[in-house]
Amino acid sequence: MERDRAVRLLRVEEAAEYLNVKPSTIRAWLLRRKLPRVRVGERAVRIPVDALDRLIRENTIPCPRGAAMKLTCEQVARAVLGEPAKRQGRELLWLCPCHDDRHPSLCVNAGKELLAVRSLWQER
Repeated sequence: MERDRAVRLLRVEEAAEYLNVKPSTIRAWLLRRKLPRVRVGERAVRIPVDALDRLIRENTIPCPRGAAMKLTCEQVARAVLGEPAKRQGRELLWLCPCHDDRHPSLCVNAGKELLAVRSLWQER
């Protein structure tokens, strides 16, 4: 029989440090099943390092070695949110993933390199 190879497991805080994100982000990804988890007790979970490496590999844009990559607000929004819901003049609008939207409110103005949620800056 072939022996199982040892899998390195990280706590939520260690995984957050590994990916340079907040622990709350790791917990949210675990809830949405974006990351696999291994239960090590009634409540404690661990995340395999292989899964974190795969997440990095799948979400990294290849860049020539030594070259600095500059992404625009529009490129980031398209990569994360997909195609915009609608275009209004120079602005592209998406449904905001941070709150329930019926109408697109996440606005990207490519000319000004501005990304904002309309409902937040119109209230003030």
